[in-house]
Amino acid sequence: MASSRGLHWKAPAIMIVAWLTGILLVYGHHAFNSRLNHEDAPTTSIEVHELLHFTFSQQKVNTSIATALAFLVKTCLGLAASVAYTQIIWYTAKRNKTRLGTIDSAFNATKDISAMFDFHLWRSFPLLTLLALLLFLISVPSIFTPASLSIVSAPRSPWHMTTVPFVDFTSLNFASIMNNAGIERTFTYRGPQYPVQEAVTASCADGSILPIEPVALNASWSLEFAGPAIDCNEVPPTEKEDILDNIREYMAADNCLTSFGYISWTPDDSGFVPFYNDSSNSTYTLRSSTLSTAAPGQLRTCIATFPKMTDMISWGGCDSTTMQEMLGNATVTSCGLYNTTYQTAFSYLDGHQNVSFTSAGNHNEIYAAPILTGALLEFNKTTIQNYAYQAVWDAFSRILVGLIYSSRIADNGGAIITVNTTIMDSALSNTKDLAFLSGWGSQYSSSGVYSLQNDILHGSEDSPLVDFAGTWVLQAPAYDSPLASTLERSFQNATISLMSSNLLQ
Repeated sequence: MASSRGLHWKAPAIMIVAWLTGILLVYGHHAFNSRLNHEDAPTTSIEVHELLHFTFSQQKVNTSIATALAFLVKTCLGLAASVAYTQIIWYTAKRNKTRLGTIDSAFNATKDISAMFDFHLWRSFPLLTLLALLLFLISVPSIFTPASLSIVSAPRSPWHMTTVPFVDFTSLNFASIMNNAGIERTFTYRGPQYPVQEAVTASCADGSILPIEPVALNASWSLEFAGPAIDCNEVPPTEKEDILDNIREYMAADNCLTSFGYISWTPDDSGFVPFYNDSSNSTYTLRSSTLSTAAPGQLRTCIATFPKMTDMISWGGCDSTTMQEMLGNATVTSCGLYNTTYQTAFSYLDGHQNVSFTSAGNHNEIYAAPILTGALLEFNKTTIQNYAYQAVWDAFSRILVGLIYSSRIADNGGAIITVNTTIMDSALSNTKDLAFLSGWGSQYSSSGVYSLQNDILHGSEDSPLVDFAGTWVLQAPAYDSPLASTLERSFQNATISLMSSNLLQ
């Protein structure tokens, strides 16, 4: 009995152990392949120096391990199924009357495919016959590579920690901080340094972010940093009326010989309007400082545009009604500096740059940085950062501040005159508010301004210019972008473009 009992439990034990081992090997095979999935195919080789010299690649080692695991899975599960198959045959044969030929076919079914065609086998052992078919088919995958490893060409995006371009607003390379009028250990702001002005001017001229040297030819990274930004809005109605009254006073004093198209100025501690009057000779002068360190409150710059500048040249009057009509569709925008957080994403493909960004929050308004003084020069990183923000804003304002006007003075003949500002040399000129200036030479050639184009268009048959065979664009391109939002975007582009200079990182 003891021997019989031992034989009774031997087969189930082998079946269970083989099945559990097969399941564990399945998980092991899956884990091994998962570890290699989406990894670079190894190119290194392994050398063995013994009696013989062998060299084989790491990839072959991985394939061999996966193949061995796959065959072990097949062997263990096949063993468990075979033991179970035999036990089921005897169990069924003992419980039911079965023909000897059917039992013989059942035992041969796993080795001889012809046994599957025994009708009595399917009738007596239907489920067992399906198991036999499964056991027979287990050997079929042996003719295929069971490792399930293959190499494919796919984009590779590895990552690692490294230093990326970053604007260091605590650097002393932004602002020129010089000695104040010879007073010992007293320093004040004197303007932006050349790298800042260069980056800001180039970015605004191009209307985009300057090329920034990437850490690799193909790379991408995200960066969050605090930096300056501007908020541009139309001035309140009461302030706008004060500004327009100031311009009317200038025009009246000038007998309306000057027709303004663009005015940009910086308010200071003496006033908010664009012109101040020298009482000694009644001369009106533009507040042309690009940054007023004495201005109360937030650092600001104002921009006014006058689309009807082009109509005034042919007008002869200078009464209040005429001036009111000329300034009726004027827009006056005020831009203020504040501190925000930039969230940027850089992407480079074969060296081609793509930068996307957003700015989040108005953390605080930026005021003019204080004069540094005292025996110990008490200042901190916040003060230096204030100077850096101020320098970037000053560099941007140098593009804006100035005048664009036309004059009826004979020497000018209605030509456009630009004083200080370079806004029309930048991408900011491609805005709806400044479109009338962009098309001045073509769009208004038929107005009262006497020009070569006007003579060609309206000259008599006796004019030698009537046979002019050349052409010019008569219709200026249409621009839809508002100046205010374009100013904000341009300043953000300029801020990120500071990363293009190694001196500002």
